[in-house]
Amino acid sequence: MSRDAFEALADRAFASIPLRFRARLGNVGIVIEDWPTDEQNAVGLEEGEEGGDILGLYEGVSQVDLPYDTSGMLPDRIFLFQGPIEDEAEDTDGDVFRVIRETLIHEIGHHFGMDDEEIHRVFEEKWEKGNGA
Repeated sequence: MSRDAFEALADRAFASIPLRFRARLGNVGIVIEDWPTDEQNAVGLEEGEEGGDILGLYEGVSQVDLPYDTSGMLPDRIFLFQGPIEDEAEDTDGDVFRVIRETLIHEIGHHFGMDDEEIHRVFEEKWEKGNGA
């Protein structure tokens, strides 16, 4: 898939996130890279991800850990890794949009201070049952 097509899916996936969450992202940037670096994969492994390339990564200070004075802090970033996302889609149902959206939701959850268990619980209870919109 071309980078332009992938970016269009990422834009659509981001737009599908409920406004109440998008509005609270502040200055979080979404960065699309082809593949994670070894260092980024190592962070994913430390956070309990399985071996192999990670799909996305949140880099920053979660909302629950923000200091009182945030001046001088760099913007947070959510990385989406095109190669692993496409591979995951190919290995499952072929729906790249779904994988991008789920990855975005996961990384946005980290921005709000949620751990993986909380993210999975909320995703299953709210999003997959159609109650998260």
